[in-house]
Amino acid sequence: MKSKMIIGIVLTVLLTGMLTLTFSIQQTRAIGRWNITKVDSAGEVGDHTSIALDSGDRPHISYYDEGNRDLKYAYYDGVNWVKETVDSTGNVGRDTAIALDSGDRPHISYSDGGNRDLKYAYYDGVNWVKETVDSTGNVGWFTSIALDSGDRPHISYSDGGNSDLEYSYYDARAVPVDKLGLLAPYIALASTILVATAATAIYVKRRKKRQ
Repeated sequence: MKSKMIIGIVLTVLLTGMLTLTFSIQQTRAIGRWNITKVDSAGEVGDHTSIALDSGDRPHISYYDEGNRDLKYAYYDGVNWVKETVDSTGNVGRDTAIALDSGDRPHISYSDGGNRDLKYAYYDGVNWVKETVDSTGNVGWFTSIALDSGDRPHISYSDGGNSDLEYSYYDARAVPVDKLGLLAPYIALASTILVATAATAIYVKRRKKRQ
């Protein structure tokens, strides 16, 4: 008889504890809520979004402006939402992906739908710098971007023409061809010095022979 009473008491205590725990969990969930904010309502906007949080937990969003076929970017500065058009050259901005570097500056990968290319844009602190990463075939769809420890971009994306997965990354050690123009004056100066040195050596050698 006593054993039955003890079992009954134990079961009652366990059941009471489970009910209390369930109520506590439900109560905790009820305290939180989703805060919804309209960031941009100018035209047909808000497709192909991507989000990242900066060091202060403030949101940065890349998205597609369907009406103007542009790539747009918005961020919360702590008081207001700041919005801007990043790229408006042709039909650009689908399949966006955003990442923030160590200085909280945005880097965005996206599709150039008109040319079927993969594009990349980043903010250097003054201006948006944009470039075509891959223009071989029908590429640049469904992009995703990440930055490494040196803030260099790595992008994965689809080659729609061949149904392939592709990956591009920026190699800081490589010297792009268009950057060689900056070295031209130094190359010309070095060539002039070499020619002058060689001519002087020949002249001195001939004078010695004549003597």
